[in-house]
Amino acid sequence: MDFSSVETEYRQLKAQFDAGQLTEAGFKARLQELMIEDEQDRWWMIGYETGQWYVHDGEKWVPAEPPRPAAAPLVEVRSPGLPESGQQTKEVSVEAPYTSEAGNAAPEPVGMPANKPIRPRNASRWLLAGLVAVVVLAVAIGIGLRGGGPINEQSAAVAPVATAAAVSPGATLVISQSIGLEMVRVPAGEFVMGSPEGQGSDDDEDPQHSVSLDDYWIDRTEVTNAMFARFVDETGYLTDAEKDGLGTVFDSSTQDWSEIQGANWRHPRGPESSLDGLADHPVVQVSWNDAVAYCEWAGKRLPSEAEWEKAARGTDGRTNPWGEQEPTGELSNFADRNLEVDWSDKNVDDGYQFTAPVGSYPAGASPFGALDMEGNVWEWVADWYNDGYYAQSPSENPQGPASGDYRVLRGSSWYDAASRFQAADRFRNAPFNLNDAFGFRCARSS
Repeated sequence: MDFSSVETEYRQLKAQFDAGQLTEAGFKARLQELMIEDEQDRWWMIGYETGQWYVHDGEKWVPAEPPRPAAAPLVEVRSPGLPESGQQTKEVSVEAPYTSEAGNAAPEPVGMPANKPIRPRNASRWLLAGLVAVVVLAVAIGIGLRGGGPINEQSAAVAPVATAAAVSPGATLVISQSIGLEMVRVPAGEFVMGSPEGQGSDDDEDPQHSVSLDDYWIDRTEVTNAMFARFVDETGYLTDAEKDGLGTVFDSSTQDWSEIQGANWRHPRGPESSLDGLADHPVVQVSWNDAVAYCEWAGKRLPSEAEWEKAARGTDGRTNPWGEQEPTGELSNFADRNLEVDWSDKNVDDGYQFTAPVGSYPAGASPFGALDMEGNVWEWVADWYNDGYYAQSPSENPQGPASGDYRVLRGSSWYDAASRFQAADRFRNAPFNLNDAFGFRCARSS
């Protein structure tokens, strides 16, 4: 793809967006494929609102006129290396980039519309979010994010899923080795893992213990349908549900789960369902095996259980990512009035019956800026499950038991009651099992 082709495609997409034929999330998802590298190994991006070209000069993104004829084709794994700035940085969103001209306030982030629709539950780079200026990074192909260091806060940047205000002070947001998701950096150090005896959802959360981890990066949100689709398109991968010909779907009328022929990540609620309007929702109907395959393709890995919990609750021992407050419709997606089950909270409206677009609840961000760590979908992590593991877990970089029958999931989902929500909660399932409430995010070591 050359510069002229990118400009032509941008104009077509912009026209569709302006005419209301393409949602903001859809527009941003399509712009993922428009980042380009030239013959001098410089990276170029096209602005979301204005169509202005920007080039990375080694320190920041600056407006520039691209060379003609165009540059080399898109590259999937490489990205420009940016020096440490010493300033607070904000992460980039590859899935939903947008821009504004310098001096203007950043546009509203992708999230729930004023009239929050009830949606059926379905499977489905560089840049920095400036506090006043936000420039889009039309991120390229792929499902992970471009690798590299943090970007100077004064440079143009992409403001992905949430505004800078949603990120706790001191959080560092950068792009990963692959394309597709922003990642947040979790610094090395100790945190308190688990729950005091008798205070957790289950007794497998105790004893509460101190764990020290090396620094690492974790996806800011769950992997979306759009990102998983890129992986499948490029590799031809078949998920466990596609191989087996069925998936597991929750039926609110019976308040139970059923195996449905033809249910898979493309058809999360059965063969009659689709991913229409769900590009920015977390992919579901994926097994632990599927999650591992995606993360490996993206140049990442699944987080360990300890890494997941630290990213969710920080180092102050809080119960939930946002603190001690009970879940609300502004903080998380859980069983509310939109889900007709006995355990739902009829006084809360989180806007969605099943999954919500990733990053819809910026007020629920963790201390490190990770979103959707509680609610939306359960997330596979790397570890085998053992209910007594905490009593023998090493104090540094625990990786879980050496073997087992089940893998761990973390984070609760749209299906779960608010009373179950706490960052220490543990769940388990066989690595080949899946349903429309199971998803994942990836991590990578620094």
